[in-house]
Amino acid sequence: MSVQPIFVIGSYRSATSLMGWVLGQHTNIFPLEETHYIYKMSADAAAQHDLGTKGLARSFLLSANISRRSYCIAAGVSCNDLILKSRSNIVENAAQPQHAADASEFVKFSTSPDKKRWLDATPENAHFVYSLLRMFPNARFIHVLRNPKLVASSLMNFSGVGADDYEEENAYNTWTRLVTACQLAEKAFGADVVKRIYYDDIVANPELVVRECLEFVGEDYQADCLGPFSVKVNSSKHKQPMDISIEGNINDSKPYVRKAFLLYQQLLRDKDIAPKGDLGSLRLCKSQDAEYIFSRSQKGIEVHNDNVARLYAENQRLKAESAQLKSDLMRARFEVIDWGPKQIYAGQPFNSQENGSSALWLKVCGVEDDVLVELGGNVLPSVLSSDFSVITLEVLPGLTCTPCSMPLVIKGKASGDIVGGIELSILPVAEIPVTDSDEGRAFDSLEVAT
Repeated sequence: MSVQPIFVIGSYRSATSLMGWVLGQHTNIFPLEETHYIYKMSADAAAQHDLGTKGLARSFLLSANISRRSYCIAAGVSCNDLILKSRSNIVENAAQPQHAADASEFVKFSTSPDKKRWLDATPENAHFVYSLLRMFPNARFIHVLRNPKLVASSLMNFSGVGADDYEEENAYNTWTRLVTACQLAEKAFGADVVKRIYYDDIVANPELVVRECLEFVGEDYQADCLGPFSVKVNSSKHKQPMDISIEGNINDSKPYVRKAFLLYQQLLRDKDIAPKGDLGSLRLCKSQDAEYIFSRSQKGIEVHNDNVARLYAENQRLKAESAQLKSDLMRARFEVIDWGPKQIYAGQPFNSQENGSSALWLKVCGVEDDVLVELGGNVLPSVLSSDFSVITLEVLPGLTCTPCSMPLVIKGKASGDIVGGIELSILPVAEIPVTDSDEGRAFDSLEVAT
């Protein structure tokens, strides 16, 4: 029996799922939920053949004279048999009470023995048309194209159907990524293998679109395929964007919007796909396929891990260099202009704050980043003003209970390098002057870290 699967490709939120259910109402087409494994299987089949033949003169695959093409086709036949044998289980599970909310009288999900073909509407298949055709040489692909702004808006409100909302840039980039892959498949394999349909045509004339799709895949038209159009399948509810025109978006200030609409404009202008693909695009597909296969091989994984380790080490080196340069620059520019209070007496509070602690202030210049301040080797809680001109320090009583001189050292927080400092003197209590002055009072209102 010929294996002839159908793949609906395009961006998410472009009605790929809807078209899967529509064509799946046909008596010869069984619709699958998004699989996300068949495209990986198609690439892995080629990688498995390579693993089983390279460097092994008496390997099974070489001894049996099994080519890569034959091996991949055999994998496709096995996949096809597994899907067709699983139809009854799939339909039975879909009928369970927990899925009742998804059911509709217009969507028939049956396990008719007449259904000899199956359909997969996983958008990511767009990146694997080359490898899917290697496993299913008679497969057909239907590309659904929708306005990028409508798709992005829907993705940004994806939570309406239970998924995570996309950020705007990611939403547009997702559309561009998948549609670019679809465009490459069109160029590489031509209109005999890939058919493009338009979301606007689905809305305006669904019957005509269904007729064209069924004719493309070699099936007779059946009116039952129009059933899903009577309900909204997996439809998110959100306010539609105002201006979706190419003219209103192609010169947008955001580059990802411009890129998407430039591609959309190009596809709308080039609606005629050549019957056969061109060699340059085919070679690009083959190259991308080879890169993906290599990335999943043991050697590819080792190369990837080596690259990650190298890039991490390089990133750490650059971060260290950046911190050192910043530290050197701060050291060259740093200066303590003034500080206070200058008269601190052993065991006596000074420049008292609202929380009862004592505080020092340093008026500085040349600070370009946060700093660490140590007094006698002890890190002091500090607050750097927003203009980097004043450092306020909380001093614990235990550090000033004995008359002495000790270094107050300022370090760059990132590098830990010393950029400057002063010598702080703790005076004996007997030297307290008769006059009551407080040189630090001007800075009493500064917030102190606690």
